[in-house]
Amino acid sequence: MSKREDRETMGEETSDNGMRITAQILTYGDVPPSGGPARSDWLEANGLHALREAKETYDNAVMVLGREPTSLPKREAVAENYDENAVRAIQLFKVEEWKRYNARLSLGDQDLAELHEAVMASEKAALAAFNYLEDHPRAEEAHAALHDASFLKRGLFGCQIEFEQDRFWTSCRCRLGHIRRGLSVGMISEFVCTFCGKAIEDCEHVPGIAYEKTASRNEELGCTICGAVECHHEEGASYSVVATQEVKNAVLHEVSLVSRPRYPQARIVRMTLDVDQLVTPEMSREMLIKADINCDDDLGPCRGMRTA
Repeated sequence: MSKREDRETMGEETSDNGMRITAQILTYGDVPPSGGPARSDWLEANGLHALREAKETYDNAVMVLGREPTSLPKREAVAENYDENAVRAIQLFKVEEWKRYNARLSLGDQDLAELHEAVMASEKAALAAFNYLEDHPRAEEAHAALHDASFLKRGLFGCQIEFEQDRFWTSCRCRLGHIRRGLSVGMISEFVCTFCGKAIEDCEHVPGIAYEKTASRNEELGCTICGAVECHHEEGASYSVVATQEVKNAVLHEVSLVSRPRYPQARIVRMTLDVDQLVTPEMSREMLIKADINCDDDLGPCRGMRTA
């Protein structure tokens, strides 16, 4: 696994109403263009790539399920005219529908593992696509892909609400993906070339251009070509490497919630839930703490976007 892979900066905050969030502030990779046609092209390229991945992995999941002679439950599309009671009634109906469906499934361990991998990959890619494409003509296509994957995930594997630090937490991608706010950071940092490691102003390499580089390896950074601890790159051999920019030595000064973050994936990844929304006459707070409970937003119908 690469030491550069999935490198993220996370933060935690408490809002005025007492809700706590965990959010991704920065992501590893190229620094996104700040605006203009370059940013539009960058968002489109990344968004369409993620959307293709979401659809392909969703199709893979359905293919696994297609080995069983049972019909998948169908999700409700929108809830423009539904009140909360009607929405909840639909969700509870879908819970029971999925229970009946799952009771008929007889997949082996290998198929279940393949199914889980495909479903989770589809949901992750769909949310990434939606974040990239929210101002693009295909935004609604990405939105629908998120609902499709989340509906499948919740129905087959659940969407667990966790009790931690005396609070109930959800990391439901469907719920959080409809909060169209992201994180913008104020910081002082250095931009360095990923090819040579020098500061951008002291470097002659052009981002996006490939250059020849000799492979070597060290314990701290791994392979100089890919960053992996173990890989197929042969030390001493020459490889073509595309130069990019990377943020180094960042000092954060402030973080704000904004509608269009520069890093499209800098979003809320976990949030606390109001316990009053979970407690019922049949289920007290003490019972909830001990129980396995799930978020049902994945089951639809969609109630639209929100900012909090």
